[in-house]
Amino acid sequence: MRRYYYRSPWSPILRWSLGFGLLFAVLSLFSLIASRVLSVVGPFLIVAGLMWAVFAVVSRMRDR
Repeated sequence: MRRYYYRSPWSPILRWSLGFGLLFAVLSLFSLIASRVLSVVGPFLIVAGLMWAVFAVVSRMRDR
C-alpha cells in the first residue's frame, strides 16, 4: 500500500515559475554574451567569410 504524501497545490506553480525564471535568466545572459562577442568578432568573421568565398570561386575557376 502506497503511503500518502501531502503536496501543496502551490508546488507546481512555484516549480514552473522557477523553471521559466531560470530559462529567462540563462537566455538573457547568452544574449548579452553573444551581443558583446559578436560586436567584437563580427567584422573578422565577415572578412573571413569573404576571403573563403573568393578562395572557393578562384579554386573552382582553376578546375575548369
